[in-house]
Amino acid sequence: MLIPCGHRLIIEPDKVEKETDWGLQLVSFDERLDEAGQQLGTIVAIGPDAWKAFRMMDDVGQEHNGLPWAKVGDRVWYSKYAGKFILDPHTEKEYKLINDEDVNVIIKEEKEE
Repeated sequence: MLIPCGHRLIIEPDKVEKETDWGLQLVSFDERLDEAGQQLGTIVAIGPDAWKAFRMMDDVGQEHNGLPWAKVGDRVWYSKYAGKFILDPHTEKEYKLINDEDVNVIIKEEKEE
């Protein structure tokens, strides 16, 4: 189990499988988001100090109370060049370790009525 320290988050990046003309499977990130400087992923862990430094004014001039605005399991867009890739030594699974401010959008699913 990986536990992020401080204000960091662990993201499981979405991967898109592609097949070449020769049948070779390629795994890469979504090219459209890649061109926009964004990546899609799911938050798997949040450090204890995430978003606590944002007790001042946010981008639109509203005061932020320092409470997390994302939670484990949320699907997010995050900055492409943020953080670094890390490997879980137990599962050999690759994750992205990013700072809390690198989460740009939370993707909420529409509920059908």
